[in-house]
Amino acid sequence: MKASCRLPVEECVVLVIVGICSLVGVSGRPAEAATPVLRVQMVLDPPQITLLQKEVIPSFEQENGVKVALEIVDWTNRMQRLMAQTAAGLPPDVFMNGAEHVYELIRAGLVADITATLANWSDKRDFIPAAFGSSTWAGRSYGVPLLVAPRMWWYYYDLFEEAGLDPKRPPEDWEDLLTAARKLTRTRDKDVVQQGYSVAGLATDDPFGNLQEFVPYLWQAGGELINEQLQIGFTSSAAMRALQLMLDLLNTSWPPGYKCRPTDESAFFAKKAAILLFSGAAGSVIARRDPTELDRVGVFVPKDEEKVTPVFCDWVAIHRQSRQKELAWKFIQTLTAPETLMKFDLLIGLPSPRYSTVANAVRAFPAVRFSYQVIDFARRYPVFPEADRLTRIWAAYWQRIRKGEQSPENAMASAADEWNQVLKAYR
Repeated sequence: MKASCRLPVEECVVLVIVGICSLVGVSGRPAEAATPVLRVQMVLDPPQITLLQKEVIPSFEQENGVKVALEIVDWTNRMQRLMAQTAAGLPPDVFMNGAEHVYELIRAGLVADITATLANWSDKRDFIPAAFGSSTWAGRSYGVPLLVAPRMWWYYYDLFEEAGLDPKRPPEDWEDLLTAARKLTRTRDKDVVQQGYSVAGLATDDPFGNLQEFVPYLWQAGGELINEQLQIGFTSSAAMRALQLMLDLLNTSWPPGYKCRPTDESAFFAKKAAILLFSGAAGSVIARRDPTELDRVGVFVPKDEEKVTPVFCDWVAIHRQSRQKELAWKFIQTLTAPETLMKFDLLIGLPSPRYSTVANAVRAFPAVRFSYQVIDFARRYPVFPEADRLTRIWAAYWQRIRKGEQSPENAMASAADEWNQVLKAYR
């Protein structure tokens, strides 16, 4: 058990008196002003932490005469820390967010509206427009993008050639995609030795992976998951077509009655799956294993009614209660300066959202070129409250569909009922 952090009342009084004396001095004269402290909360990988601690923060502190207090959190505890610090009156001035967070931050009163600031910021024109989607709601802007991670369909040239497919002409539409999956699937006895289409987002019990597999196909069919008025769209005819495609891809690539291992993304990197819907991080994995293999892989975005794919963007914001908004904005400008942001993103193998860094980024790390190839088809991933809870609800019904326990129509109707019960508090 942890020791209690509470102090007796008498000690609290002494601490308050000592604190007051430290501010005014024992002689009653004001003490020298303390160095301003800018509180920054981020979700970072170790190489990015090093970049901030060794380069970005020291330079910023020297130029602005301040101290930066960097707090590293993760995606599982980020919101709890943010809420607790806000309640205590010590919120971070600058904090990092993910693709699905803007709505809950606005509703909780945690994020500052920077629409006017961005309107007067000439650098905004240097950012890929889709990158701002995750930090925008109802026409208002709340942050600056740190990275762009569009989803794309990866494939191996040699596996296409072995199946009699032209690697220079990847699938254009759903019919092509399903045909390719059939030709690329290979079985031996009762084992799947090569999945024509990776079943990672279809067969695994991964709620976020399941929904992220569904959303692009729903969009391509002309449907929507949810709109800004929190109206649900996954019971539509477009949704039924998307779900049927997912079932067809699954049953083609993993025929009923056959064994299939592995069923996660590793199958693709081991060439046991020929096509994989994944982020640009796939290129980083391939490059680490064999950089020359990058010349033997390709990416594409298929279509039904529309050619479209989700993009996930992490972004930085200013806390609504920050008393140092001007200083916070300076820090965001420093962090997202072209060369700094490019280095920051390449450390995790992802592309910078700035146009001016594209050429240098591709030269420095050729794997990022694939993300730039599909960015014109990208839309922000859907934003909705209680994303974790609602995603798990939806995925549970997808699992019932794929196991044949419930029809797509009935499953999605039930999922919609549960979503509506949660969302009625937000409408």
